[in-house]
Amino acid sequence: MKDVPTKVDGDALDATEFNPNQAENENIVTDTGQTLNAADDFQLSKAAATYAAKGTYYTNSDDGTHYVLTPVGNMRSPIVYATGMRISFVALNNNLGSCDINVNSLGIKPVKKGMGTLNLSSGDIVANTFVELIYNASGSGWFELYYSTNVIAQSTLPTGTRLPMDIDQINAPPGWIPDKVGTIGNAASGADVRANADCYNLFSLWWNILSYDPIVGGRGATALADFNANKKLNIPTSNARVIANRAETTFVIGDVTGEATHVLTGDELASHVHSYDKVHYLTRGIGGGGDTSYASGTDLTNSNPSGLGLAHNNMQPTYFTNIFIKL
Repeated sequence: MKDVPTKVDGDALDATEFNPNQAENENIVTDTGQTLNAADDFQLSKAAATYAAKGTYYTNSDDGTHYVLTPVGNMRSPIVYATGMRISFVALNNNLGSCDINVNSLGIKPVKKGMGTLNLSSGDIVANTFVELIYNASGSGWFELYYSTNVIAQSTLPTGTRLPMDIDQINAPPGWIPDKVGTIGNAASGADVRANADCYNLFSLWWNILSYDPIVGGRGATALADFNANKKLNIPTSNARVIANRAETTFVIGDVTGEATHVLTGDELASHVHSYDKVHYLTRGIGGGGDTSYASGTDLTNSNPSGLGLAHNNMQPTYFTNIFIKL
């Protein structure tokens, strides 16, 4: 904006003083898509409202790792990154894991979550959805992933969360794995459920929290060392089991117990006897041969077993679906 010297009553603005300031007012009006109209005294306020409403929205090009943003049309962008700066765009691709962003050529900055403590997991940004980021100038500066369709759905869900979902296991949502028998690890591990760098948080959680050793080949010095050594971790699966709260019990996370069917042992039966009274025993001739020795003494215990001793079903009424675990 033109720096016009202070004037007093009676002074006049020459063309070099007036024209630049007028041009700047006109530019903000026309940059927001309005046509100058001498009969409309509210075009500047309309321009301000337009910037407030959509001035943070950018067009985007990306490959799932690098997001490059450009202002829409003639809209203007801030000239520097500053804490609290908001930007939004529509993603073209799911992010593949850690990613960065460059807004109007202001410089490449990483995109984080967890208040800058975590890199993004694969699928935190979902293709063809709105994404919103907020800049934090702390340290070298980074953008916090504030909103995306997938982040909203799981924003408060920590790594290790298990949720039932009525979708096929092969269609696990981005950022989740199916709860099934199998292994996870890094991209070179050969794990059969998921082999990718985004498995590390879950790998580390189970490495540290499980009381038994879940690592194929045995635990090493640290979770990071095992992950980088391409080791696989056996998923502590709830496959074909109900999930129970271990609080106030002697069980620990990852324990499994119980059986779907069970054959009762003798010790598990209620204490009882089977008897015939001696009168009915003799009346029916069971004693045989007119033997009257059964006419006295206590009632007789039947030694012939009844029942087949088959296993009985322990399963309560149950609805089956698929369960997924958050990376």
